[in-house]
Amino acid sequence: MTFSGRAVALIAPVGPSSGAINVCVDPSPATDAGCAIVSLHAATAKERDIVYVKGAPAAGTHTLQVSDSTGSIALDAIAVLG
Repeated sequence: MTFSGRAVALIAPVGPSSGAINVCVDPSPATDAGCAIVSLHAATAKERDIVYVKGAPAAGTHTLQVSDSTGSIALDAIAVLG
């Protein structure tokens, strides 16, 4: 998806049976630059946790890619800032 702004945040439930997600903001096709694996695993279950925040040097149009990496995942929201 594309978004216009200065930063993006992912809000998701975390817990003992949660997996991990792959997140890329403005990914480079040749490398994994701009990508991260985000674990949603936690000892205690919690709803609507901010699990990832990525800022950009300038506001503008950016690309966000989110996919499952391992295990069970869910997203509550994607917040675009500025």
